Amino acid sequence: MMFELSLAAVWGNAGSEVELGEPDIKLRAPATLFRTECKRPFLENSVRRNIEDAASQLGDELNQADSQDDYGMVAISLSRVFTKGNLACFAPAGTGKRLIGEALAELLDEHIEQWGLKRFREMHPRIVAVMFHLAAPWDVGGERLIQLSTSNFLETGNNASGWRSLREHVEHLERRWLRCKSPSLSHRAINQRSVENRPVKPKKSAPRKGRSIQGSFCC
Repeated sequence: MMFELSLAAVWGNAGSEVELGEPDIKLRAPATLFRTECKRPFLENSVRRNIEDAASQLGDELNQADSQDDYGMVAISLSRVFTKGNLACFAPAGTGKRLIGEALAELLDEHIEQWGLKRFREMHPRIVAVMFHLAAPWDVGGERLIQLSTSNFLETGNNASGWRSLREHVEHLERRWLRCKSPSLSHRAINQRSVENRPVKPKKSAPRKGRSIQGSFCC
């Protein structure tokens, strides 16, 4: 429940109209409604099942008579999978956002097959994206602690028109977000990666030890 509340708050604070209920979030773009089903798996080996369960629930929603003009989106939080409850980001100001973005991209790249990231076309034809979200506490130079988050929207390839509408709306939210003066928003980002349903492979400057990313994410 906390994931959908946080996500709805972020989208709402960025200027979008959102509604909580069934499905978890209704995200309204100009002339388009995106029904969003949220999942927050605990373990790596349960991510795929959560994606499939969310897609199944969305499919039932989209088949309802009052949803024929709507699109669907699956939203998956990887925070508990990645942090396991005991990981924080230690980084100087200005680098945390880049590092958490690279961490999310690497996490997706490592699980392309296990999580079925090439099989989104099997979903309902109006499910246009699977969004992966990663959030972690960020210790900024030992001076303050903030919550840093990033999102990666992967296109399913099922509906070009719906994907285009979502992409344009997310880009609009990002521009508004980056202009926001609120400290709780200025350290967040919405990143769009994925063309042809493949996440971007991050640059690796050093091998990982445990779940450390370039020495900045420390267990």
